[in-house]
Amino acid sequence: METVTTGSSTKYMLRNLEKYTWYEIRIQPYYMNIEGQESNTVRVMTFDDRPDKPPTHIQAALLDNTTLHLSWKPPSREAQNGQLTGYKV
Repeated sequence: METVTTGSSTKYMLRNLEKYTWYEIRIQPYYMNIEGQESNTVRVMTFDDRPDKPPTHIQAALLDNTTLHLSWKPPSREAQNGQLTGYKV
């Protein structure tokens, strides 16, 4: 929860949010120790981003003089920060 201490504000920037994460936002006015009615809740998801960690369990096997077989596991779900769209080898 964050408090905006100026009554004339109509905008506020939320910072340092987690990547690829759902947030529920609502606003509630107040005067001294009296709280007003909360707004409707808005659900928003932050943008995806590059993974925080590399692939794991990388293996390479030489099949013949011209073929190398590579395999790996993706980073953990928590480190992916969105949908993986590919890998550069």
